[in-house]
Amino acid sequence: MFEIYKYKTIDSTNTEAKRLLQKAEADHDCFVMPAIVVADGQTAGRGRQGKTFYSPAGTGLYMSIVDEFPADESEAALITVRTSIAVSDAIFECTGIMPGIKWVNDLYVDNLKVCGILAESVLVGSKKYVIIGIGVNISTEIFPTESSCIAGSLGVKSADVEEMKHKLCAKIAQKVLSIKTGAYRELAAYRERSVVLGKMVEYVKNGKTQKGIAIEITENGGLAVKLEDGSRDLLQSGEISLAKWGSAL
Repeated sequence: MFEIYKYKTIDSTNTEAKRLLQKAEADHDCFVMPAIVVADGQTAGRGRQGKTFYSPAGTGLYMSIVDEFPADESEAALITVRTSIAVSDAIFECTGIMPGIKWVNDLYVDNLKVCGILAESVLVGSKKYVIIGIGVNISTEIFPTESSCIAGSLGVKSADVEEMKHKLCAKIAQKVLSIKTGAYRELAAYRERSVVLGKMVEYVKNGKTQKGIAIEITENGGLAVKLEDGSRDLLQSGEISLAKWGSAL
């Protein structure tokens, strides 16, 4: 079981999760975990590297899962990877659609981003927590200009959105929290669902733009890239863009 905090509209479920943790610490209250923060809409949804996540009311699921931070560093490094598998499983079970995974934290359907995941660690008092933000475009059709070419949705009918939100929220929470019980320890599913392996990718590292073929997802969730000069580079975090969806090794 888990505690649920529901909101009509909020700035960000991840930000609210931090506020709830800080308030509990200040008031010397016991914060019941795991906890779920869910909103109908977000005014300042956040993505990785300071990017925004468009979160219009009534067309998507916007939620954050709060739990204790893993004590094992190797477990912590794979939180986003395992969450990606868990969320894609949940979407498949609720809709019959199996999203592909774009390293490291985005889910894609028909070459369009339908879900973003943002895992953050936060230290409150002497305790460390993990907050996993998950945004799913369920029926969203109109997006801001800057993301209109890359964003999409699950295509659920407007009349069915509320029912789907409840189903997805419960299923995602169940799947993500099962990570603690030992599920999703293997990377096989992540690799099978990858939409970047064998594709040309582009990224910025140490201020320099690099381009190469994504060749491997490593055991700790990193991305190995074969650069144009034949050398190999390893990414542990950050953001990549697919230079060409059709490009293969």
